[in-house]
Amino acid sequence: MQLNKMMMDAAGSGRFYHLEPEQHMNMVQGSTEQREFPTTIHLQFSDGFINNLEALEISKLFDAYGDFFLYKDSLTSIYLEFFFVDPQMVPSKKVEDLIPNLLQRQDLQIVEATHHRAAPKFKAHSNFDCK
Repeated sequence: MQLNKMMMDAAGSGRFYHLEPEQHMNMVQGSTEQREFPTTIHLQFSDGFINNLEALEISKLFDAYGDFFLYKDSLTSIYLEFFFVDPQMVPSKKVEDLIPNLLQRQDLQIVEATHHRAAPKFKAHSNFDCK
């Protein structure tokens, strides 16, 4: 139990500051280093492979790997957000080990597979000439 904290508001909302600077920095670092979408991968396919496919048809290509949400973000790429990875396909059940497995499958025509943190991010107004 940590008693060396100072509350920042009277309502007790959980906001506090550690009185020991080292502990406070460790807490801040731990909270800011949490991985964003730890079970999500981004897949880029060769042109024409998934262009006219709906998300349901694309999901059938990956159903053996476990349970996931699929988001088609462009004509040639998708996000797969796993909430269960089948241990028969990936014994470690880790998304990081799933990526090399997917890249080995030539039938999927995957050009690039990355974890969410390395995936391309949406940029609003990328078609405007701004200075």
